[in-house]
Amino acid sequence: MSDEFLWQGTMVTGVPNFAAGIGYANASWTLRADLNARVMCRVLSHIDRNGQVPVVPRREETLAARPFLDLSSGYICRSVDRFPRHGDRDPWRARNYVRDALTLRRTSLRGSLVPFGSTGASRRREDCPGQNVSSSGR
Repeated sequence: MSDEFLWQGTMVTGVPNFAAGIGYANASWTLRADLNARVMCRVLSHIDRNGQVPVVPRREETLAARPFLDLSSGYICRSVDRFPRHGDRDPWRARNYVRDALTLRRTSLRGSLVPFGSTGASRRREDCPGQNVSSSGR
């Protein structure tokens, strides 16, 4: 997991359709949780519109790693190498609510999310065994 990156502070590269509810270390936890929910609502709508199941954030090749939590607590320092990383630029880093909310609105999902799999081809719901979800609801 430590080789992966957090996209929009919510989704992890290399893990399809996975979202984590991780709050801010220096502000209200619920502010970040609200943004995480907004990200996933946008992602689920994108999946429904494009018929892509599953998707992952596309990692940028030139992305420099930053610590997941920039805290000096002993329990954080001892385990920080086990967490996914933040990147050095948007939308790969979480900073504060206002900037993150603006980044969420500006980020294109079409360029950020790619179908998961070795072939890179988009898989539609009918191609996925066990996916009996109607297009009108969940």
